[in-house]
Amino acid sequence: MAGFKNGTLLRMAGGFGDVLTEEGGEVRCRIRGKFKQNEESLLVGDRVRISLLDSYEGVIEEILPRRNRIFRPSVANLDQMVAVMSAREPFPDWILLSRQLVQAERCGIGSLICVNKVDLLHPEEKEGLQAELELLPYRYLFITALSGKGISTLENKFKNNTSVLAGPSGVGKSTLLNAIQPGLKLETAEVSPRINRGKHTTRLVELFKLDTGGLVVDTPGFSKLKVLFNPANINYEDLRLAEYFPEIKDLSQNCKFRDCLHQNEPGCMVKEAAEKGLISMRRYGHYLQFLKEIRREQEKRMR
Repeated sequence: MAGFKNGTLLRMAGGFGDVLTEEGGEVRCRIRGKFKQNEESLLVGDRVRISLLDSYEGVIEEILPRRNRIFRPSVANLDQMVAVMSAREPFPDWILLSRQLVQAERCGIGSLICVNKVDLLHPEEKEGLQAELELLPYRYLFITALSGKGISTLENKFKNNTSVLAGPSGVGKSTLLNAIQPGLKLETAEVSPRINRGKHTTRLVELFKLDTGGLVVDTPGFSKLKVLFNPANINYEDLRLAEYFPEIKDLSQNCKFRDCLHQNEPGCMVKEAAEKGLISMRRYGHYLQFLKEIRREQEKRMR
C-alpha cells in the first residue's frame, strides 16, 4: 500500500468515487461497503481519507467531519449556493428561489442570485426585475451565458470557493458552466414552449474543478423543492422559520410580541414593512406559505 491521503469526493458512480487529493491529482477509489448501506452516508463534496493502491487507484476509508451539507441536491462542505434563475424562458420561479434560499440559510451557506438571459428583457422590464431583487437581502448578478456577458464577474465569485449551482431546468446552469470552462462540454437543452420548462440535462451530482480556481457542483434541475423539516417533533409555536429569512429576522426584534409569527398579530413590524414596500411582499407571502406547509407537515406526524 502506497499510503494515505486526504481529498474531496468529486463524483460517484458504480461503486467508485473520484477523489481530488490535496496535491491536486485525481484518484479513482473503490467505495467500501459500509458507505453503500445508506445512499446519504457518502456525499459529493465530502472530505475523505483514502488508502492508495498505486498512484491512480485507492479505497475510500473514512469520511472526515463535515462543515455543512445541503439536502437537495445532497452535497457537503459548501461555501456558497449560486441560485440561478432566468429572466425569461422560463420566467422567474420566485417561490422556488425562496425555498432554495431558506435551505441555504438553514445549512449556514452564503447565497448569490444569478439571473441569466437578461438579454431577453426590455429595459423597463430589467428595471422592474432589478427593483424586485433590491428588496432581497442577497447579492445578485445579471448575466447572459450564451454571449458571455457578466461571466467574468461570476467567475470571480467561484474562485477559492466550493459552490453549488441550483435552479430549475432550463435556466442555463450547464450553459453557464460551459461559458466559464468550455472544456466541460456539459449537455444543454432548449426550453419546452409547451410547458415553459427545460428538460433535465444533468443526471448526476458532480463536483467540477475550475481552471480559474474553485470547485462547483452542477446539479439536476428541479421544478419543485420542499422546505425540509427537522425530523424531530417540534411545536408549531416554537418555529424558527423567520431566522431563515434575514429581512424578517432583523425586523422581528421590534415586533410587539416576542413570539410573533408575523401573520395577523398586532404590532407586527414585519407585516407592516411588507405593506409599506420596505421588504418584498412576494417574499413575505412565501414566508406565510411555508408556515402553512410546516403546520400541515406537523399535523400529519401527529395523526
